[in-house]
Amino acid sequence: MKKFTCEHCGRVYDDGVLACTSDDCPGNGHYFASFGLGWATAATRDEVVNKLVDGFRSDVKRMTANIHKDGGLGAYIWTCKVNAAEDAKYSIEYYMPKGVDISDAKEHYITYVSAKKVAYHTPAGMEYATK
Repeated sequence: MKKFTCEHCGRVYDDGVLACTSDDCPGNGHYFASFGLGWATAATRDEVVNKLVDGFRSDVKRMTANIHKDGGLGAYIWTCKVNAAEDAKYSIEYYMPKGVDISDAKEHYITYVSAKKVAYHTPAGMEYATK
């Protein structure tokens, strides 16, 4: 009996399985986030939002405060799951991955930024059909 071993997470599957089926396997996808200042990738949605903000923390903190002062919800960001390994090759056009399958796309608003914390909100109806 031949077994399949996933090169990304090390899980071993019985004969006949050709690909890892684990939801948390890094080879089965990653999250992508973007906004006007840049983009980031990470294993989970929370990680990618934090990573995106980390690169621009002082700018996002100032933007969020100014948006709240004007009555807005917060700084706008867009996220999706990229159904490929994090090291997959694809392009980014108009703040979105291109040339790769995506799913679970959502719009969010960053509502709070401090030196250690980032909070974001996803209003109802802010999900996108990606198929």
